[in-house]
Amino acid sequence: MTFKYAKSIEDVGSWTFEVVNNSFSLDDKCASYFEVQQKQLSYEAFFEHFDSENRQFLNTHFQQLINHNTPFVVECVIGSGACEKVIRLSGVACEVSSKGEVTKISGIIRLYTNDLNSKFRQGVILNILDDLAIISISNTRGEIIYANKLFCEVSGYEQEELLGNTHAIVKSGMHPNEFYKKMWQTISEGRNWHGEVINKKKNGELYYVDAHIYPVLNFKQEISEYIAVRFDITEKKMREQDELVRAKFQMMGETSAQIMHDVMNPLTIIQMSLDLLDYQVKKGVPVSLENLGKKVSSMRDSTLRIRTIFSNMKDLLSNKQDVEDMDLYECVHKAIEISSLRLGKYKIPADVEFCQSQYDVEFNFQQLLQVLINLINNSIDAIDSLPEKWIKFSVVDHGNYLVLSITDSGQGIDPSLHKKIFQSLFTTKAKDKGTGLGLPICKRIMENYGGKIEINVKSSNTQFDIYLQKNLSLLKAA
Repeated sequence: MTFKYAKSIEDVGSWTFEVVNNSFSLDDKCASYFEVQQKQLSYEAFFEHFDSENRQFLNTHFQQLINHNTPFVVECVIGSGACEKVIRLSGVACEVSSKGEVTKISGIIRLYTNDLNSKFRQGVILNILDDLAIISISNTRGEIIYANKLFCEVSGYEQEELLGNTHAIVKSGMHPNEFYKKMWQTISEGRNWHGEVINKKKNGELYYVDAHIYPVLNFKQEISEYIAVRFDITEKKMREQDELVRAKFQMMGETSAQIMHDVMNPLTIIQMSLDLLDYQVKKGVPVSLENLGKKVSSMRDSTLRIRTIFSNMKDLLSNKQDVEDMDLYECVHKAIEISSLRLGKYKIPADVEFCQSQYDVEFNFQQLLQVLINLINNSIDAIDSLPEKWIKFSVVDHGNYLVLSITDSGQGIDPSLHKKIFQSLFTTKAKDKGTGLGLPICKRIMENYGGKIEINVKSSNTQFDIYLQKNLSLLKAA
């Protein structure tokens, strides 16, 4: 592309440099950028428009081009104070002697604006985005320096209340500290971050956002600001939660027969023991202390069994979300116990290949229980008609994480479905069996607690790996 054509499609200036004459020639646009009347400048006069740091930085690139014919594109600053401008300057050799020496260089300069707030109000596309998305800009300390109208409307805060504060002003407390720590680490390293965040309005109501955070780099490739673009997905999340509640009650409906059976068995034992004791007392039949002790012990065991059944149902329906130190073995076994009816119906053994109290993690017991039950039910649906049926749970140490693997006897998942399988409303099951929300909800739960869930593509069977953060405080104490 020629410089003339580049200038016709974009607001840029052009320049040339004669190596032998040590002279720059600027066009009108470049001269206006440098605020000079004279369009012929010496090498030294040209570089006087840059501060010492930019001058040294740019001189290195010019010398590389002159001596080694190395083109360059750089961003740098001209002027100072209120007159400071950010430019993108490119250079390339346009004439080379028969000896291979660069004799003439040409290039273009594009002027940037430093006023990012005004950038959001320029152009049709950005104006539309400003209406559709919650947008904010923060400095490197995380302090909000720009908040658009939608941010104020959704959060309930006035712009004056947001400016100067960090985004902790809308922090809900629903995510563990590790969640925010990883977010900050990612953007501090100059990488974009994307995830779902639960925030809190000024009136205390929670709202959900699909958040994208972009670090802004200056001409030195240092982070100068962070731009956050967020979309309100509260209604979508409410629908998902309604479906989750429905799915939980559907699961309870499927297990209601087992619950009745499990409760009636110990109740029958209690009733029979009491009836026998009542008969013996009324008839004056002697009762030995040994037999009486056995009956009391049997009734106590039956009572504990009933309590365990209802405790499991309470855990399954709980919405508690706090992070806690928990025994992974205990959670896996409770998930198997709750799923025992379906496992027994299809004669599917579920084996745990690690020991009790061997692994402690930082998570939420009920939330992880929900993930495990969903994975167990998915496995049952996938393998119930196979000649070989089994489910196994195993753990591998992975640095600061434990990887809990749930493997079944299935032959894996079609690679073409790997990306789709975690998308909302996508399901390979029949309509009466799946909602397409189970795995997406599992993925969200894992990410909310600083973990993740993946399909293990190396396994010859169907295997899901879930990454759980270790209880680091217990590790340090050990």
